Amino acid sequence: MAKLRNRKLHLGALLVLLVTLLLVTFSCGQHNQVSVPFNSFVGGTEFISGESNRFPFAIVSLDGQELAKADIMVDFYYVDSGREDFKFSKRAEPLEIGLSTKHVHDDETIHVHSDMKNLYVVQNAEFDVSGYWESRFRVHSLGGIKPMPSNLAFHVLTQPLAVSIGQSVPIIDNRPNNGDISNHGVNFRDMQAYSIGEAISSGKPFLVIWASPLFCMSKLCSPVIEEVVAIKALYDDRIRFIHIEPWNVDVARETGVLQFTENAKIWGLQSEPWIYLVNKYGIVVDRFEGPVSSEELEYSINSLLSLG
Repeated sequence: MAKLRNRKLHLGALLVLLVTLLLVTFSCGQHNQVSVPFNSFVGGTEFISGESNRFPFAIVSLDGQELAKADIMVDFYYVDSGREDFKFSKRAEPLEIGLSTKHVHDDETIHVHSDMKNLYVVQNAEFDVSGYWESRFRVHSLGGIKPMPSNLAFHVLTQPLAVSIGQSVPIIDNRPNNGDISNHGVNFRDMQAYSIGEAISSGKPFLVIWASPLFCMSKLCSPVIEEVVAIKALYDDRIRFIHIEPWNVDVARETGVLQFTENAKIWGLQSEPWIYLVNKYGIVVDRFEGPVSSEELEYSINSLLSLG
């Protein structure tokens, strides 16, 4: 009996030691993680209750460095009227937009210039009620660093303000009087050759991009424009591409104040950039606000072309 009792005591001591070691290891692992604050920015303004929404966002360090390709879960809360109701969680997809270009120096070394933006998007976010919402981010630790992004407040609407999927596009004369206003080397002249009415009369589907390379407010215009220009080279023989300046250029140059053009107001725009995919009958089949990847655009264009 004494031997059996001693054996039980010995096993009990080993169990206590093992649990203690596990707790110490976990505790040390937790203490070795450094919590680092990050800022969060939403990449859109128009989220509609009862519909499937794209929720694009960026997470940026306090010194301006984008958090790239992280594993992020997003928790969505309804926070209107003093309430705080957890609604749902979804994993965010990394979203890389823009272009990288290479050039060769005299010594034959290759230098890469990158205008890539590292963002994220939650696909198919369904908000069941309009009002004020908040997104909260859970970021997987990166090499001992625990990113702690700020929460994002945003508003969900009952109805879209801008021209939406299933609607006919307003026919406007969108051709600019001042020609190409690009300031970063992209030539838009062949994307400004058609009015919306002429595009519909041509019997071909078309893509409309509302973006301003000269007066960009969101810092997303140039990368998004570059995505569209790259896509245009692949699909130019099958769909028309139309660029429209959303801001009143004359007012902006004279006063420094950004005002939407009458055309942008007719389309109900509250932000830019926007991209619309329109079928040959002038009906919107897809739209993107803010950042969008070339993969998303190609998928949407291929779906549009499959309609005939």
